[in-house]
Amino acid sequence: MKKLLLLLIATVLLTSFGCGSKDRNQADTVLNKVQQNIQVELNHLDQDLAGAAKKLSGLDPADPLIRSVLSELLVNRPYAVDSCTIDPTGKMLAIEPSAYSEYEGSDISQQEQVIRLFQTQQPVLSQSFRAVEGFDAAAIEYPIFSSNNEVVGAVSVLFKPEALLGNIISPAVQGTPFYIWAMQTNGRVLYDIDTNQVGKNLFVDPLYQPYTQLISLSREIAAKKSGKGYYEFIDYQSQQVVRKKTLWDSVELHGTEWRLVLIQVVSKT
Repeated sequence: MKKLLLLLIATVLLTSFGCGSKDRNQADTVLNKVQQNIQVELNHLDQDLAGAAKKLSGLDPADPLIRSVLSELLVNRPYAVDSCTIDPTGKMLAIEPSAYSEYEGSDISQQEQVIRLFQTQQPVLSQSFRAVEGFDAAAIEYPIFSSNNEVVGAVSVLFKPEALLGNIISPAVQGTPFYIWAMQTNGRVLYDIDTNQVGKNLFVDPLYQPYTQLISLSREIAAKKSGKGYYEFIDYQSQQVVRKKTLWDSVELHGTEWRLVLIQVVSKT
């Protein structure tokens, strides 16, 4: 009986993306590609914001060039919602596109990333938050310096993380046996093929409470930039509880980290 049990366990491990297996190599390849492409996209947006901050330095707040600079930040970025300038008191000044102009003058001084930017005088990638525009989003923001090297404001791009992530993850996993979901290190789900899970917190949301393996693993994922493990949860397609194996990796910008978690169904429970 013991030999039979060991044989069954070995069979399960061999059919998962175990070390040295074809699935494991494919899993590594898929996750690495997704991680690199997301990091590149974040870096490109970050670099463009740095360039925008330099262009905006010294411009009069009424200069029409400001709106041109803001509009350029949104080109070929379908995940981006709007871009704006922020004054030193935390008020939104110019906003592009014009569909969001009603929010010009809004006070966002109490948003965590705005506080952090003006305190540190360093660029930031925010956590997901409820934007004044009325939906959950994230923002990358850059300080604008005067010729005297004083912070005179900031420039920001507001975007939907699930859109940025989905545009890269969805084609990468198509035709493979894998899914990828993403989370912040505070447990908040940024992206999942099951869109009902986006915005939920893996640590505390009632949906996850019966699945102690998932909660324990999600805390480990939050604590470590990369790793692997198992957990049981509902399968998106079958709606049955299944055992899943995971590999995870991270992207990072300005101290904010996102975890990218690749999963494969190993067996039904």
